[in-house]
Amino acid sequence: MGLIGSGVAARLLSVVLVIGGAVIPVSAADDVIPLVRVMLADTESFGEVTGRILVKAQDGGLLLEDRAGRLHNLTPGEIERQEVTGQPWAPMSTEEHAAWLQQQFGDSFAIRQTDHFLLCTASSDVFADYCAELLEVVYGRYFEFFDGSPVQISEPHILLPVIIFQRQQDLARHAAQEHPQVPLTNVPGYYSSTSNQMYVCQPAGRSTSSRRILLSRLRRKRRYVETVVHEAVHLLGFNTGLHVRQADQPLWFREGFAAWFEASNGRQLLWAEPGEPNSTWLRVLRKRRSGLPMTPESLVQNDQAFLDAKSIPAAYASSWALVNYLIRRDRVAFDRIAVNYQQRGRLQVHGPQQELETFWENVQSGVREIEAAASAEARRPRRR
Repeated sequence: MGLIGSGVAARLLSVVLVIGGAVIPVSAADDVIPLVRVMLADTESFGEVTGRILVKAQDGGLLLEDRAGRLHNLTPGEIERQEVTGQPWAPMSTEEHAAWLQQQFGDSFAIRQTDHFLLCTASSDVFADYCAELLEVVYGRYFEFFDGSPVQISEPHILLPVIIFQRQQDLARHAAQEHPQVPLTNVPGYYSSTSNQMYVCQPAGRSTSSRRILLSRLRRKRRYVETVVHEAVHLLGFNTGLHVRQADQPLWFREGFAAWFEASNGRQLLWAEPGEPNSTWLRVLRKRRSGLPMTPESLVQNDQAFLDAKSIPAAYASSWALVNYLIRRDRVAFDRIAVNYQQRGRLQVHGPQQELETFWENVQSGVREIEAAASAEARRPRRR
């Protein structure tokens, strides 16, 4: 997919899960969530999955989250029977999660812990150290961004899982097994809301035997740095309450916000703070004399532009510019939109007209005004 497409298809995985029939949200009294065992009927094998039920469909389908954080979309035909175990559901402990990751990825991967992340890595120690440090900086900047905001987020209740592959082809092989419907042959990383895991790989080249050599390589391949940041923002968003897994929250907002964080620069970690000028998307914008490649209305009303390879660069550049404008010039509107999207339930579909109404009610501005202002703001040089 090239540089502009890095991780683009994979980011769409956050919306690829549908169960049939009307949905019924599930809640538990007194914060005690029952652990449910579902016996699976399969023509080739018979197994089970345990977890908490997030959504019940009227046709009998279930959306279930297991203790490792993976989502299981179970149709009525896949369910043999289900039973309440009598035990409460709880996420895996850090020790359990580490052992589970080790089992899933094998002995070539090592487990590392930081204050807020659980790394399962087959990369060099130098690259793993770099990612660990960068992830923690992004974590801090993310929470600083929402400090004092009406957007309510919370600290993750687990260490967030990050899988680091040694080679891009190893990442692509895993992606093909996990999500065969999405082409991920040339991407340096992605986040999957199905597994609630972030995946990245170290850049190809000679041995990263020192921090100096690694940084020299990353300066020439800045999209790797930006991908780590971008996918970390997705991972944080879905684990702090900003986003809800399998809720109908528009991609312009999710992707524009992550893109607003991602831009690399020439400092110690090649990234220092969100909101830096984004050269990747500026190049797309500058192909036009004025305006955005896509109007705010076309972006907001549906996600179609993110599903067509030809329109993906325009969708990302326009989303980044729109989010950049809202954050810098109309933060109240940005926060209102974020709160609205936070409140959406899982697997509840919102139509194009409803999306437009939500946006314009909160922005309270004309389409031509906001497009011109967003374009101008994105092109404006930053003062340091």
